[in-house]
Amino acid sequence: MRHNRKRNKLSKKLKIIVPALFVVAILWVWKSTTAKELSRHLTGLEQQRKTLVEDKKRLLAELEQYRSISWIDSRVRANYGMTYDIKNRLILFENQKTVPRPPSHNFYAGILDYVRDVWRFLAGEK
Repeated sequence: MRHNRKRNKLSKKLKIIVPALFVVAILWVWKSTTAKELSRHLTGLEQQRKTLVEDKKRLLAELEQYRSISWIDSRVRANYGMTYDIKNRLILFENQKTVPRPPSHNFYAGILDYVRDVWRFLAGEK
């Protein structure tokens, strides 16, 4: 009888240990495959980032070329046969704000305007 008790205890322990080991083994395999997949994905993203940084540098250099007056001048001359006269060149500046000049008042009118502005400030109108 004693022998059967030990065997029952051992079989009960094995019934718990074997499935637990099976679950741990499955989790270990899942973790390693997921880690490899994420590592490959990260490597691909790093390569894509390097490519994008190089493309950005190349595009910025190309943009600087297109902004240069000499390049624009050569393209206009080559494609359209256009030339310009440097001596009679006019430069126009757009979006300049013009500030209107205040009307010229005499001394007493200026003082009256000042007092009126102070009164409006104190009254809370402005």
